[in-house]
Formats: sequence, C-alpha cells, structure tokens
Amino acid sequence: MLLPDNHPSLSKCTDVKSIFSALMGNTEISFFDYGKFYDNGKCLFLPTQANIVKCLFKHEWQPTIPEYLTTQESIYYIRPKKDFNFGLLHEIESRYNLVTMLDIIKRGVGYYELFCFGFSNTDIDRNINFCLNQKDPIERFTKDFKKTASSIIEPLEDHLIWVPDHMRSNVRGFTKYPRTTEKPFRFNSTVLNITFTERQIECLYYLSLGYSAKDIANILDISHRTIESFINQIKFKLHCTRKHEIIKFINENNLFF
Repeated sequence: MLLPDNHPSLSKCTDVKSIFSALMGNTEISFFDYGKFYDNGKCLFLPTQANIVKCLFKHEWQPTIPEYLTTQESIYYIRPKKDFNFGLLHEIESRYNLVTMLDIIKRGVGYYELFCFGFSNTDIDRNINFCLNQKDPIERFTKDFKKTASSIIEPLEDHLIWVPDHMRSNVRGFTKYPRTTEKPFRFNSTVLNITFTERQIECLYYLSLGYSAKDIANILDISHRTIESFINQIKFKLHCTRKHEIIKFINENNLFF
C-alpha cells in the first residue's frame, strides 16, 4: 500500500520536529511518529520523517503486540526485531538507521493512539536502557505533545487514511471508557474572574489532555451534542473560536494541577 506524497498527514514533518525538539530537547531518539487509529480502520499520522511511515505502508507492516498487553489502557512496548519482516527490517536499518523502536499505546473509546520512538544507536542495550530509565519523561512527552500539537491534529480528522484489514493491529479501543468516581484533577479557580459550571470544568480538563468532544461524551456518559454545547459556552466565556485556543488558555493560566 502506497501513501501519496502530498497527503496532509505527511506534510507536517517540520512542525512535528519543532514540537518534538521543544518538548524533548537533546535526546538519543532519532525518529518520532504520532498515530491515531480508529476501530473502523481509519487513521492519521504525524511523523518527523514522512519516508519512514511510507516505508512501513509500502511493506504493509502489521503492528501487532502480544495478546496479554492488548487489554491494558496504556501499553509500553519495546519492539523486538522479529516483529518486522526481513525486507522491512533491512530497509529501516540500512536506509533510515533505525535500530530500536519503542511504542507507547494509549487506548481511548473506539480508537487507540500510538506514540512511536525510533533510535539509531547501534548499541541496542543502551537504547533499551534509555527507554526504561526515561520512562517518566517520555510519558510526560506523550501528554504534552497532544496539547501542543492539537491545532495540527484536529484538521487531520477530516483527512483520515484507510488501513486494510491485513495491516491493522490487534489493539482496539474501549467500547466504553472506564469510569472513575474520583475526579482525576484539581481546578485552580483562583486565577480567573470567570465562573464555570462543574460540567464545563470537566470539559476544560479533558480538552487540555487532547480529547475530542466525542471522547469526552463517552467519558462523562452524556451526549455528544451536550458536550459540544458546553464547549461552545466555554468558547463564549473565553472569547475563543477554536478548541486549540481553549487549550492554550488552559496551559497559560495553569487551570489544573
């Protein structure tokens, strides 16, 4: 399967590199790709190098993981070489100098997100130690990347790529988001002269994590239309027109801790 050179998912490499460098700084990671895969077979990508993603599609790679991991909400998986066929392995090592690959998978409702990190260092043990020792900073990066790149990710939802069955992972999204009675955040109400309802605060929190209105509706177990209404109310109060402007406002004012 070949991806067109001009596909919007592959046209943002410079922006992704800039975001990656700003958030991670100097690192041994030489390649990064963000992917969002829906259970209906559609997906989007945001790589630092378009040719590597095109290579994976050309070889029709199926990114499966061990079955025992597929039910976890968050998955941290260092890929062994046996996960790649010979032709693909030879090309990514000889042409793109990728020796080790780390996948972090986050499951949502009806989709999963993939944060893929590639290493060029030929010392595989060193790469693995880096993955294990830097787990917390890498985990923070996955959250910060979604916030920072939200203005890039959102338009790509209208230009999704269809993936054939034989290339789809064995990972699937939740049919319904796991519920929790305890709120996972604290709202810093002292920094604003604006009053929000409890539901609007919950929407603000999940928007700050990069969730879509549909995702938030599933998490809060209320209708998508109601969530969109809450978001429009928030936009009115903050004098914003786009969701990424709301996220910027949240981050600049440290609304959650």
